[in-house]
Amino acid sequence: MKRVATYTFLLTLIFQLQIEKAEAQPVSDSLLLNSPIYREKLHLFTDRSLYASGEIIHFRLHNKSHDLLKENSWSTVLYLELIGNHNIPVAQGKYQLDPKGATGQLLIPDTVSTGAYHLRAYTKWMRNFDASDYFHLPLTVVNPQKINRSEMPKFDSTQAAITNPLTSHEVVSCSLERVSYGNREKVTLQINLEDTASLKKGYCVSVIKKGYLDLDFSYTPHGDIEDQIKTGEVLFYPETRGISLSGRAIRDSDSTPMAYTPVHITLLGPESDYFGTVTDKFGRIQFSIPSVTSPTELLITSSSKSGEVIDLILQDEFSQDFTMPSFTPSNVLNIRQSLVNEMGTYSQVAKPFITSGADVTSTEEKESEYSFYGTPEFRYKTADYIEIPNLEEFIFELVPKVQMEKQNRQKYFSVIDDAGPISEFAPLILLDFVPIPYVEAILSLAPEQIEYIDIINTIYIRGSTNYGGIISIVSKKGDLAGIKLPEGSSILTFNPLNKMEEMKFIDYDHQKFSKRIPDLRTTLHWSAQNKFLSGRQNTIEFFTSDVSGEFIAVIRGMTKKGTIVQGTCEFTVK
Repeated sequence: MKRVATYTFLLTLIFQLQIEKAEAQPVSDSLLLNSPIYREKLHLFTDRSLYASGEIIHFRLHNKSHDLLKENSWSTVLYLELIGNHNIPVAQGKYQLDPKGATGQLLIPDTVSTGAYHLRAYTKWMRNFDASDYFHLPLTVVNPQKINRSEMPKFDSTQAAITNPLTSHEVVSCSLERVSYGNREKVTLQINLEDTASLKKGYCVSVIKKGYLDLDFSYTPHGDIEDQIKTGEVLFYPETRGISLSGRAIRDSDSTPMAYTPVHITLLGPESDYFGTVTDKFGRIQFSIPSVTSPTELLITSSSKSGEVIDLILQDEFSQDFTMPSFTPSNVLNIRQSLVNEMGTYSQVAKPFITSGADVTSTEEKESEYSFYGTPEFRYKTADYIEIPNLEEFIFELVPKVQMEKQNRQKYFSVIDDAGPISEFAPLILLDFVPIPYVEAILSLAPEQIEYIDIINTIYIRGSTNYGGIISIVSKKGDLAGIKLPEGSSILTFNPLNKMEEMKFIDYDHQKFSKRIPDLRTTLHWSAQNKFLSGRQNTIEFFTSDVSGEFIAVIRGMTKKGTIVQGTCEFTVK
């Protein structure tokens, strides 16, 4: 026994050291990578199982990965997709993931057809393994304008959903003051916990029309600890510092991988930024995107000293691997036809009265005074000087910290510090934050096209690259002053993490609502991160809507061992 205990301790210590090392670069040892410690596991709850098109899916995700993996800043981005027929995603989102999990919302497009869908949740690291390891959850969406009975999924009685047994004793229970309420009446829900010692922090509470949530279903992934990494090597690194993009650089003429080649990334628009990286010996690139608050365009380009055209091939942002989930497609459309019809009616009647709760933002772009390099040592505004024919003469006459040199009939810039020209590294030359590999392209520009020139005359480190200073030229129109982008450049739309929005519910005690405007909510309450205390009175208050019938309150959580615990109580609205 002592030998076994010692071996287990040493193995865990090795895993700990390897994971800490992997924060900078993931390990390549296949034995370690295929161990259970490196296998991420997720479990997701939603507020309902039945939705109307145009509604929002609210979710709470638990991170069930090994503690050593979670404690060492592994994956921090969650990918969530709503998948329809033929494995076509109809909605996608990216969310902040922490050791406990994630919460958020996903909007169902109002154009989707009535039918069976499923949510799938995964991280970029999980893409190294089979897609059956992703978490899958079946949902039903009703679009009253698009109900095609012939396309409804047929129930196969030979299949059955996989159920995850609850705890043998009642860990979570709830109670109500009454069993019957009227429309638009306050309800007080009492939640009692027997013992919280074995539970993870955070419970989700959903109060919905009975039948709108499948309580008997949970999903167990196909994969197990025996499964190997699909290709035998790591293709997708864990996102430890936010959203990352990866791919490879190849020579355009013969598709040869370009090793140790600089790659430049520019965020265009009001949140302009620049950062660079260098390909590895196989021509692969991996870079993290800084915090961006709104969708923006991203320009990626590369250059070689020999002047060869380089193609940059990026991996898909979302997984393109699919597997058939090991559960029966949603049977709600057949066995709960009355709920489907009811949902369609409610969504049609309520639609004219629904207003968007999104904040209105100005379309005017706000330009920050300074960019990623902070306050420049020197800024030269062209409007402050006399008219000069071109940018070459402007820099020669008025920018003393930049020196022009000529070698092999090509012109080069170098930046001058207190000791003279910085010769150790080439400067970073930017036009509207886009790197310009050849200075001849900008020398003939008219100064009237340029707003200002910033100079950083010290060695500057950005990402994994050292630069002999920065020469940043900003045009008045932000259009590169008409210069063509370098060959091989790509522009793509970059979407940031989805914003967390608090779900607000009607409060008839403090808000006035006309009885002529129908309140057709079938979700009366949803909260995703409740921290209930054992031995205390935990209460949640909400109001009923104009929808009558049977309702159910569901409280769900998860033990440290990954077992689902659940408590329910029912009431009627008349």
